[in-house]
Amino acid sequence: HKFLRAMSGDVAVNCLVTEKGKECGQLLLKTACDAIDYYRSLFGYYPQQSLTIVPGVKRPVGGCRLGTGICIVHGQERMRERTELFWKWITAHEIGHQYFGEEIIEKDTPSWLWIGLGLWADREYFRARNLPEAEHATILSDYQNAIAEGIDTNITLSEEQWADLKIDFNNIVTHGKGFAIISALSSLLERDVFLEINKRLLKEFAGRQLGGYDFQRVVEEETGEDFHWFFNYWLRT
Repeated sequence: HKFLRAMSGDVAVNCLVTEKGKECGQLLLKTACDAIDYYRSLFGYYPQQSLTIVPGVKRPVGGCRLGTGICIVHGQERMRERTELFWKWITAHEIGHQYFGEEIIEKDTPSWLWIGLGLWADREYFRARNLPEAEHATILSDYQNAIAEGIDTNITLSEEQWADLKIDFNNIVTHGKGFAIISALSSLLERDVFLEINKRLLKEFAGRQLGGYDFQRVVEEETGEDFHWFFNYWLRT
């Protein structure tokens, strides 16, 4: 393996690649620098001094955060099996989780909230760069299709009940419904209001756990409105 290196402001960005995965790594590195730059302008800071992207499994199936300042992007040696747009999205997505997932820690099970907030952040990046939101539409459609099939997507189900459903719970509920909840809420509020809510969360819950009830409290305090109807419908039914 070799390291590709660059700087995004004062943040050192590294991408660990094989020779076969080098072309993909170069795209990931360029996207990471741009995404960090954008998130800094959006939230006012970047929470880490460095970011390192490392390879994962051989199949190009997405990514995940490995820890603070480290994320995995799978399948870099099979770059051509995915669009360039996908590689840009998964890079921006995993960087978004350095705020929501690393800086702020999830309290609830399933971890819908940091997933939803992370997806909102990377969608803001895509919109700022005038990129198509195809990946975001796919994530939402997994949830919408499950609803159409009559699948129970109640977030408050126990792990035993989830197992009995025999569904792709991670994609349908944690990602799909989690993103649907945040998308629905952000569409009800002015963008600047929702952004200020995110900034307050990052300040108030840095290094701490954030759950649905905490999130509801902050939303209500920032808007001066009662959102029990919204959170009760989405989280408890």
